[in-house]
This record gives sequence, C-alpha cells and structure tokens, in this order.
Amino acid sequence: MFKAVEFDNTAQERIKEAADFERTLRLEALIGLESEIEGIKIRQMTGFDVLQLQYVENKLIIGGVPDESDFAHFFWLLKSKEEKRSQVKLFKFIIQKMKSVEFINAVCDYIDYCFLDLPQSGGSKASSSYNASSTVWLNGIIDGIASEYGWTYEQILSAPLARILQLYQYLLKRQLGDKYKIRNPITAQASANELNKIRNNDG
Repeated sequence: MFKAVEFDNTAQERIKEAADFERTLRLEALIGLESEIEGIKIRQMTGFDVLQLQYVENKLIIGGVPDESDFAHFFWLLKSKEEKRSQVKLFKFIIQKMKSVEFINAVCDYIDYCFLDLPQSGGSKASSSYNASSTVWLNGIIDGIASEYGWTYEQILSAPLARILQLYQYLLKRQLGDKYKIRNPITAQASANELNKIRNNDG
C-alpha cells in the first residue's frame, strides 16, 4: 500500500528555508533591488541585456566556458550607477576575482536566479535555463505580456527579466489552468534532496 512520505521537523525547516529564499528572490525582482557580487554592484538583468549578451555570444549566457572578456562585458553592461570604477580598474578587479571559485559560482547563481521563473519548454530538458535561444522563448514572452497588459516592446524589455518571467508564469496559469503548474525550482529541489535522504536511509 502506498504511504505518503513524511518529512521530520528538521527536513521541513530546510524546505521552508528554501521556499523563503525563493520568495525573497522574487520580491527583490518585483521591487527592483540591485545585487552585489564579490564587491561589484550590478543592477537586475533585463531582456535588452540578455539580447545584447546573446548577440555578442557571451558564454555566460549562451553556454560554454566563459573567458575574461565574457566576464568583463557582463559586468560592464550590468554595472550599477553606484559603481564608480573606471573600465580599466573594474576589468583588473574582475580578472583578479576570476581566480576565485566563489566568484565564478556567485556569477552563475545570479544568472540562474534571473531565469528562476522561465517556463520549461516541451521536449528535452536543457542543462541550464539561460542556454535557451531568444528566438525560441523571449519573443513569445514579449508577445504574451504585450497582449495581456498592453505594454510596449520597450517597457517589457527594459523591466527586470525576473519580474517579467514571474508575470508570464501567472499568465500561463490563467490561460492553461490545471495544465500548467507554476514552477518553484529551488523549493522543489530542496524537497527532492530531503526525499533522496529518506530513500538512501531506507536502502
């Protein structure tokens, strides 16, 4: 007989922490808060930014092994108005930081969090959300948001991408009903991790 898995209090707390963190990321996108990565202040990534980074084939966005120029262009494009260092000084700082695994991971986390609410496409699952081509997903999102809210192309692409993707998830939910389930990937991964721990202990 099937028995539902029950998480203990410690597991439930870890899942709650993941859910709280995911909610905080969404709130930051809706409010428009800036981020800081290892001493570099950057703003939220917009659709325009993604298109520019894809156009120059920045490997941080299209996939592959990024080099110094990829990181330099990424930070120069997204730097906050509060970031007052010159281009040369900022690039030297970035090159120095690239020796740190923590820095590389922080950049990748920032990008992944921007795409947190990107709906999964049908077919094969991509290895990472930001490997998707704009011709596949971004134009459809622009069209859907414009049709639903009456916003202009410039308004949509100038807004934080993470905010637009949140709204798009709810748009899909309203259109598709039970056929679409709003994604909560961080919380879902935390639950899966706890479930694996239970299975490993049982085994």
